[in-house]
Amino acid sequence: AGVQPSMQEAAALYRDALAETGGDDALQATIHLELAHRVRFTEGLEHAVAHAEMAVHAASHLDDVALRCRALALHAHFRFNSGRGIPAGEMEAALSLERGLAEWPLEGGPTQLFATQLWWSGDVDRARSLYLEVLRAVRARNDPAAEVEKLWSLSLLEWRAGNWEEADAYAAGSLDLQMQLGVEWPHGQFASAVIAVHRGRIDEARARAEDALSRARDERIAVAQSSHSWVLGFAELSLGNLGAALAHLRRAYELGKNFPLEPGSRLELGDLLDALIAAGE
Repeated sequence: AGVQPSMQEAAALYRDALAETGGDDALQATIHLELAHRVRFTEGLEHAVAHAEMAVHAASHLDDVALRCRALALHAHFRFNSGRGIPAGEMEAALSLERGLAEWPLEGGPTQLFATQLWWSGDVDRARSLYLEVLRAVRARNDPAAEVEKLWSLSLLEWRAGNWEEADAYAAGSLDLQMQLGVEWPHGQFASAVIAVHRGRIDEARARAEDALSRARDERIAVAQSSHSWVLGFAELSLGNLGAALAHLRRAYELGKNFPLEPGSRLELGDLLDALIAAGE
């Protein structure tokens, strides 16, 4: 399941694996975490929260601190993503557990997820500090797969902070590593498309968003479809093409509203309102 390029196929295999765990709590917790990551994109955040909660329950029976830490952090993070705010108590417990581990920072662990919660909440300075700390650590242990995600996150953080040259460099670095590793996924091009459209490279932004949108449709990843539809809508709105902008932005909105999300990550809403007002609707 872990090497499937399709999230749908990976989720199906993980579900098969769940039936074969033989009551192994560690294996069940691990599989539920992997399912949570995938169904978030294919079935929605509430399904992801449910799998993360089952992972927390299974891991609570174990002495494996790292696994308990990952489960707590992911459950808290998906609750944040579903618009319930930063779950301070759960995150603090997970962060405390992680800092005591020799293998800090954990991939997908509390430090990384807390940084993500901070930057989506607008606290970019605290988020940047944590991301850079984790980036230095994963580079020191030569973990390019983890580096891909950190660079991707830093690119969007710096975009949100208005530091577009830094954002561009991080996005390019993430995309280059994705191509080298052969793990490019539809949402992986999102940061590069966002930076390109905001820096006026409209043709590049369209090409990236349209390519990723096509693959997201094939893999039925609605979140990625919504995100890249927003990029295309923002591009057309910037050019004054209201009809085309509204088509893309409405599509982004319709896809996004099926997935409860942290309000700060609903990027299409402001542009959709602007386009509707400009069109007199």
